[in-house]
Amino acid sequence: MKSKILIISFLLFSNISLFSQVVGDQLKVQGESVISATPEEMVVNIPISVKDSLYSKCSDQLMAKYNNLVTDLNKNGIKKEIVKTDRMQITENYKWSSEGQKFEGYDGTINVLIELKYDAVSLNKIIKSLSGRDMKLTYNVQFQLSKEQRETLLQKSIENAIGDATNKADIISKSLGLKLIGVKDINFGYVSSSNEVLAPMYKMRMSVSDDIRGSEASINELNPQEIDISKSIGIIWYIGK
Repeated sequence: MKSKILIISFLLFSNISLFSQVVGDQLKVQGESVISATPEEMVVNIPISVKDSLYSKCSDQLMAKYNNLVTDLNKNGIKKEIVKTDRMQITENYKWSSEGQKFEGYDGTINVLIELKYDAVSLNKIIKSLSGRDMKLTYNVQFQLSKEQRETLLQKSIENAIGDATNKADIISKSLGLKLIGVKDINFGYVSSSNEVLAPMYKMRMSVSDDIRGSEASINELNPQEIDISKSIGIIWYIGK
């Protein structure tokens, strides 16, 4: 895995009091973990749009443009199976003026999504496909964590959060001259409010878009920004002398 994983530990004593509480014979501690990872996958978003005064022609042109794109992508090595659509619609188009609204025809749109492992070669194949047939298509690139990354980060975030909570509890109990007897309860997944590692997708912090009409330019390498993922785990310990 090419992901660069950076584990940020929260073990400073000054922060311990913010995530702990002693009540009777119980010690409540919140363990924290923050992990940074570079997304391995990319999602290329390609909006297709056409206009025509007639509904049937608008629909036909929209489907023809979509089919041509899929054909060109396949010729350039992008498998049809990974070319998806998340919406298709044809709407009426009106122009507003001082005389009121005037019907001008129909707007047709299809949003195409291609999700695959990020590399410059694959991205350039997609860009080359968009420049064919004078389709005048634009694109947007986003990055996300792969399934393997999410599984690995989930395991590491849990381990680190538990380790952080245990270290805090050990420091507090020793400072008070007490002992940790055992764990009463563990709260996982609902003590943290943001950036949960179980979220389905993590989008990039940057995007690329371009009007590629007739363009022969290629992308050598993009540098996806790291994503910070946090996890909290609350542990209640029994304590005694």
